[in-house]
Amino acid sequence: KNVWETYSINRLNIPSIFMADGPHGLRRQVDTSDNLGINQSLPATLYPSSALSACSFDEDLMFELGRHLALEAKEQGVNLVLGPGINTKRHPLGGRNFEYFSEDPLVSGRLAKAWIKGLESEGIGACVKHFTCNNQETNRFLMNSLVDERTLNEIYLRPFKIALEANPSSLMTSYNRLNGLYVHSSLELIKKLRDEWGYQGCLISDWGAVDDRVASLEAGLNLEMPSSGDYYQEKIKQALKQKTLSLRSLDEAVNHVLDLVFKVTPKKPYKPKEKSNALFHDLAYRIAAESMVLLQNNHVLPLAPEEKVLLIGDMVKNPRLQGGGSSHIIPQKVDFLLDLIANYSSNITYLDNETDVLKGKYQTELDQAEKIILVLGLNEEDETEGMDRSTLDLPLKQQKLVDYLSPFLRKTVLVLMSGSVVKIPKRESFGAAVFAGLMGQAGAGALLDILYGKVNPSGKLTETFAHHLEDYPSTPFFLGQKENVPYAEGIFVGYRYFVTKGIDVAYPFGYGLSYTNFSYQAIKGNRSTLTDNSYLKVSVRVANIGPCAGKETVQLYLRKVNPQTLRPSKILIDFQKVLIPQGKISEVQFNFPSSAFAIYDAYSHSYKIEPGEY
Repeated sequence: KNVWETYSINRLNIPSIFMADGPHGLRRQVDTSDNLGINQSLPATLYPSSALSACSFDEDLMFELGRHLALEAKEQGVNLVLGPGINTKRHPLGGRNFEYFSEDPLVSGRLAKAWIKGLESEGIGACVKHFTCNNQETNRFLMNSLVDERTLNEIYLRPFKIALEANPSSLMTSYNRLNGLYVHSSLELIKKLRDEWGYQGCLISDWGAVDDRVASLEAGLNLEMPSSGDYYQEKIKQALKQKTLSLRSLDEAVNHVLDLVFKVTPKKPYKPKEKSNALFHDLAYRIAAESMVLLQNNHVLPLAPEEKVLLIGDMVKNPRLQGGGSSHIIPQKVDFLLDLIANYSSNITYLDNETDVLKGKYQTELDQAEKIILVLGLNEEDETEGMDRSTLDLPLKQQKLVDYLSPFLRKTVLVLMSGSVVKIPKRESFGAAVFAGLMGQAGAGALLDILYGKVNPSGKLTETFAHHLEDYPSTPFFLGQKENVPYAEGIFVGYRYFVTKGIDVAYPFGYGLSYTNFSYQAIKGNRSTLTDNSYLKVSVRVANIGPCAGKETVQLYLRKVNPQTLRPSKILIDFQKVLIPQGKISEVQFNFPSSAFAIYDAYSHSYKIEPGEY
């Protein structure tokens, strides 16, 4: 009907449904002809971006995020939420990395699956995106991702396969081509979805992605968004007459669209019993508090209320809370650090201009301060839909600020506001560092609670922070305007590459510190041999031997001894986040099938388990 709605057909009692962007908050456009967010959208809760919330490693929290998004969707008359975004982070300069969960397909798939279950538990439909190999924004309408069969299945299809176990209402195909064919017209890929995976939801195009509606209909794309109008309608009629399009393909598309419409249309109008803004804001706070990552700490954190602290950085006043593009939200409310710091200490002074600091106006204050909080990060134009970044570096002015503050870095806490990997100048000189990410509307309170020890940080990185851009194996094949993009690094994406090659990194995947300490004891499995279609149980005792309660994400990795087939040195096969009181021990149990040991075999076009020792 327009950019956001399908047609209603009153004579057949077929209602219209309304769609809205929403990986980390609803962008319900007031103007139904506006798909770029040029005009106003309705205010909504701005949750932390997926790049940060994934660091929680908390599936229960992602379920709650999905459920609360659904409650807001009901209030705003939205039937289908366009999210979650689960593309694998192939390269750190990807412009939409802030919208995605991880470089690891298991993490992306599991968190997305929980998010979808939460959303759909309230009767609102999810639209998982962007299927598939949409790993860069540069030239995204024309690019041709050249991916071998094993890499495609193990790295780029796997998060979608896991997420679709939650049976989301719809799936969005991506802009790009894959091995020569646009994804929305790839009969082989859609056949895999339908026949091999058994997915029966509605397949929807990304907005303006369809280049040939007849070919995409025959391949199995159900709904083009938005409509191309009479031009393609006539093309479809002609194709039916000429028998270049089967009536069965058209009927299948209609059936899937009708299934979607009737599934996500509420039986009666939703009337909220009470305004839930406080509950939404509290969830945004909890996600930020569970997700922020303590990157380093040389006895500088937590801060004490009596300590004399300087707060530096233009981002204190103008924080980075989200990325740019179709997911940009107008927040219901925003907590600002400057409005909250009085609740933590009366000894904090804000130096409100980076330029004045660089000019040497605050030398006395810098000398006298016991601790310094320095807030740095990327600009919104660095992380936005439609373009990729060109460097890992922070803005030049911020680099100069770090240089100027060199004599004071040992007592400085770096707070990093970005949606993706950055290179931190003089990284090892900082007394402490916290990855605050794109922290959403309630992130300021979560950050201060962590800095002052009211919350014990428990976030773990879901992507690798390498030392240099050149360290990433996909760098030679990522940058530039080329249409054909070879995924020549194959399965060696993220930590799979760095661990296998033994390359040192700044901060590894799965890493994050705590204010307490954990000891792993008595790791054991329940059997020494495993056969097809059987399960392995692994248990580990995790003791909190530090000074306070804390949460630990226990990560289970698999390594093949003397592999005959090329494979990473280790891969993540399971994880659990657990709360362990001070001085207590938690026994963590993993139970997983033998299929976790399998790798994709391109010759048989199936997963196989290589016999041997693991």
